[in-house]
Amino acid sequence: MPTMNPSNAAPNLVQEWFAALWRRKWLAVLGLILGLGAGAAYYLLATPQFSSSAQVLILKKRPEGVPGLDSNAPSEDFVSTQLGILKSPLVLEAAFKKYNFGELPTFAGQPDFIKTFLERLAVSRQKDTLGMGTNILSLSFRSPHRDDCNPILGGLLDAYRDYLEKTYKGTSDSVLTLLRQARDELGKDLAQKESDYQKFRETAPIAFKGKDGINWHQERVQNLETKRSDVIKRQAEVDAQLQTLNAAIQEGKPRDSLLELVANFSSKPELESVRQSVAARWQEQVLMLTLQRDKLLESLGAKHPDVKALDLNLLEAKRFLAQSGRSSEEGKSPANFDPIKARKDGLEQELDYLKTSETILRKIVQQEKDEARKIGQVEVQDENLRNEKLRAQQLFDVVVKQLQDAGLAKGAGGFEARVLAEPGSEGVRKVQPSALMAGSLAVLAGLMFAGLFVTAREATDKRLTSPRDWQRLGVPLLGQAPRLGKAKKLPGIDTRLVMRHAPSGIQAEAFRGVRNALLSVLGGKKIVLVTSPHQQDGKSLLAANLGLALAQSGRRVLLVDGNLRAPKLHEILGVSRTPGLTEMQKRSAESASEIHLDVLPNLSLYPAGGSGTGVGDLFGSTMWQELVLIWRDHYDMVILDGPAVLAGSDAGALAAQADGVVLCVTQGCHRPDAEQALARLPGVLGLVVVGGSPRELFPEFVHEKPR
Repeated sequence: MPTMNPSNAAPNLVQEWFAALWRRKWLAVLGLILGLGAGAAYYLLATPQFSSSAQVLILKKRPEGVPGLDSNAPSEDFVSTQLGILKSPLVLEAAFKKYNFGELPTFAGQPDFIKTFLERLAVSRQKDTLGMGTNILSLSFRSPHRDDCNPILGGLLDAYRDYLEKTYKGTSDSVLTLLRQARDELGKDLAQKESDYQKFRETAPIAFKGKDGINWHQERVQNLETKRSDVIKRQAEVDAQLQTLNAAIQEGKPRDSLLELVANFSSKPELESVRQSVAARWQEQVLMLTLQRDKLLESLGAKHPDVKALDLNLLEAKRFLAQSGRSSEEGKSPANFDPIKARKDGLEQELDYLKTSETILRKIVQQEKDEARKIGQVEVQDENLRNEKLRAQQLFDVVVKQLQDAGLAKGAGGFEARVLAEPGSEGVRKVQPSALMAGSLAVLAGLMFAGLFVTAREATDKRLTSPRDWQRLGVPLLGQAPRLGKAKKLPGIDTRLVMRHAPSGIQAEAFRGVRNALLSVLGGKKIVLVTSPHQQDGKSLLAANLGLALAQSGRRVLLVDGNLRAPKLHEILGVSRTPGLTEMQKRSAESASEIHLDVLPNLSLYPAGGSGTGVGDLFGSTMWQELVLIWRDHYDMVILDGPAVLAGSDAGALAAQADGVVLCVTQGCHRPDAEQALARLPGVLGLVVVGGSPRELFPEFVHEKPR
């Protein structure tokens, strides 16, 4: 679709709806009147509703001066619970029975008074400036009977206070009883745990601690492992020396070489030092085992398995110590002393000592590990028993402390409801019907009625009144032209030819917009038919102003009045009707083309001619076709002002000879008529709508004043 000027662009849905509302303003006024009437009827006929309100402060009772209780400590959100209690059926039934609410008009004839009570009762929690809930509850009760509001709300508050007093009375005694029972049970459990722990300690072995606080057996394992590592290292060295010496003897090396090898290993004093070192180690081992046996003997007795195991280890260590001493004494004899043999015997003896020592140390290490593991299990069990006893003691202490506090705070529990605003302190207000609400509903209903009426009228109206209606015809909208009214009876050119009389006005601007849109779709076409569904649709004025607008753009334009039965162009341009088209049949095509009149610069007119017979066959004749060919050669544009489409067949004949058709329709034209006209016309270029205010077409148009 070709684009028209911005002022003719299709408005959005909201603008279109308001435009429709303005077009149907009387229907809108009728809808508003109906809405206001409905609002007034509601206000006058609705049952009045009255409301009374009150405020209650909910406080939780706290004991004063009770040790261990912080009155400033944050408490649970008990207000929400109290709000639910206040609206509970239990409290409502109590109030209903105590104050005989069933005799009041509010509840008269109500089968379910609880449901009616809850429907009319409103309870809410007030909030502070930060939006947090406070301890203040706001209550209100609605009733169609003014005198019932205050008694019902007051009775409800009294029933709620009675409930609080009955519910929390004696609560302290129950708490004390429960705490005493808990104290007795926890005391028995604590005594049992202490007895179990004492029996365990009597049978469990003593777990000695080393200097770093670890188990004494674990410390012994570390020390023995260090000694065993040294023995294994020395055993490897002695074994290597012995193998080297034996290999040299077997190879038969000279004695000097063997002596030198022995000298390199060690001298006799060094050998004696080694032996003495071995003996010293066994002495240290015997001493350590003796000390350990003495300690265990004091705590466990001679028959304890651990003591017996230490006796065996001590006996074995003493035996090896004795052998080490005898070897040392034997080494002191100088008879038949052979350094090589002595060195070999010393290495073999030391190797035997080292192997035996490593074996014994390994056994002792394993025994110490087993003992350390046992002691570790004992320690874990001891820790568990002590923790259980400690937890029982702590729980017992807590219960005893609570029992003491509860005894001091006896009778101080529960909640208190303080009335801040009595029912009816602000009067009984009429809440329904509200004049403001009735007025708002009336306006809303009026707008709804207006919208429904306008929408229904728009849906059933077959007239073309909006850009959306025009677009539904399926042809491009070239623009809108203003309705120019009736002609003034003045000599010369018609005053409605605004392109001549007011070329800088807003009406002329609308015709220039149509011209520009038409040129954008023409391409190289020259001959354009301007027609409309009915007579008096403004097509002749459109053709004249459009032709002059084209002429003012520098094009040579010919206006042809093809409406032979009711011609108008000669009246608009102020010239004679004859000679014209009806006289061309008496001439040749060349001479007939000279009938035109030059009425304005670049604008010529070919009148319709006088009335006569056979005008219906004129546009189908060979003469007409030849004349059209001549016009193509002599003019830049040819505008044919044709008859109405629904008035006869001439418009269809002219459309067959034209390059394109511009259909002129009035705003409010019936859609079926426009659709029928389009169906009869081939090659429609676009649609021009006549009607509407020029200021609506160009709302920001600025008239250029002549200088």
